[in-house]
Amino acid sequence: MSPAKSPFFFTLHLFYRKDVFLWSLSVDFSEGCAVTKVFRKTKEIIFREKIVRSRYWLGRRHLDEIISLLKEFVERNSNIKDISFDPNIPPRLHFDPYSQNCEEKRKIAHYLLLVASISEGNVIGRAEHARRLIVNLYNKFGETLFKIDEPQQFQKEIVNSKFYTEFGQLKHQISHILTSVNKFVVDIARNNLIEYSQNLSKPKEMIVEIGKHVIRMGGPIQAKACIYLRWMVRPYPDLKIFENFSPQDLYVPLTTDILRVASCLGIIENIEGPFFWEHVEKVTNLARTIFPGDPAKVDYPFFLVGRWLRGKELNIQTLKDTLVLLDAFYKKTGYSILLTKEKVGFSAECPALLGAITQGETEQEVLKNMEEAIAAYLEATKSQKEC
Repeated sequence: MSPAKSPFFFTLHLFYRKDVFLWSLSVDFSEGCAVTKVFRKTKEIIFREKIVRSRYWLGRRHLDEIISLLKEFVERNSNIKDISFDPNIPPRLHFDPYSQNCEEKRKIAHYLLLVASISEGNVIGRAEHARRLIVNLYNKFGETLFKIDEPQQFQKEIVNSKFYTEFGQLKHQISHILTSVNKFVVDIARNNLIEYSQNLSKPKEMIVEIGKHVIRMGGPIQAKACIYLRWMVRPYPDLKIFENFSPQDLYVPLTTDILRVASCLGIIENIEGPFFWEHVEKVTNLARTIFPGDPAKVDYPFFLVGRWLRGKELNIQTLKDTLVLLDAFYKKTGYSILLTKEKVGFSAECPALLGAITQGETEQEVLKNMEEAIAAYLEATKSQKEC
C-alpha cells in the first residue's frame, strides 16, 4: 500500500537586506501541485515583499493592508494642484497655467523652471516663497524676466523681498540659479523647452540636461528636476505640457518627506544619505508596483505622509498608524490635511481650504483645532454664499 499523500502547503519567509533577497521555503509533500508554478507566482510579488525589512517579518495579510492603505491615500490626495501654479491661491499668477495656447505653454514651461530651480529648503525656505519671489520678479521685470543673464540684475529685487529673512541659508545663490535657468532656456533650448523636449525620448534625458546646465538642479538624485518633469508631463492636476513624454517614465523625487516614507517601507536605510540615482530608482520602482502607469502620482501624497512622520521612529508600524490616523480624520471631516511637527508644538493646514491653518501643543490638540478650523471655514463660506 502506497503512503497517503499529504496536502501541499508551504511557508515562505522573505527578507530584504542590502539589495539581496533571502528566502527560505518549507514544503510538505505535494499532491500534484507544481512547485515551479508557485515560484513563478512568487516572483511576480517579490518586489511587493521588498518593503519588509530584515528586522521585521510581516504576513501577507498585514503587508497587503499597508499597500491598500497607501494606494487609497494616494488616490484620495493626488488631485491637489501644486502650490507653485495653483491659480486659486495668492499671489496671483500672470497667466493661466492650464492654457492650451502654444505660446502661453512655452512661457509657462520657462516660468515654472525658474520656480522649480529655487524650490529647495536650503535656498528659499518654505516652498510658497518660490512662487512669491518669481511672481514679484515678474511684476518688476515683465517679459524681461526670461532674458536676464546677469545675477546682479536680480539681486537687488531678491534682497528687497518681504520674505528675504525667511529664505534659506543659501539665499545668496538665488540670482545665480535664476540666471543659469535663463541661459539654459535661451542658449541651449533656443527659447522653447517644449520643442527641446521633443528631441529627447525619455524624461530622464531631460532631467540630465537640466542638471548639466542649471545650478543646484543636478547632483546624484536631481530631485527638483524630477518635480519639474512631473509638472510638465503628468495630466491634471499637473500640466501635461511636454506631451511627447509618458507619465509611466517619470521618477519620484527624493525629497526629505518622501525619504521618510521610503525608510518606513525599508527601501531606504538612512534618510541622512548619501543618496544616488539607484535610490531614486528603488523608490520609483516601488511606486510602479502600485501605479505602473503613473509612479510620480505618489509624490504629493507621500509628502503629506512624510511631513507627519517628522521626528517619529521610521518603521512600518509607524507608517500604518499614520495612514490610519489621516484616514480617520478624512472620514470625519471630508478633508485631508498637512500636519507638521514644529520646533515647539505642531501645526496643521488644509490644502483644499485656503487659510484653514491652526496650531497645537500636542498631536491631539492640533487635530482637534484643525477639525474646528475646517468647520469654521465651511460655515463662513456658507454664510457668504447666503448673503
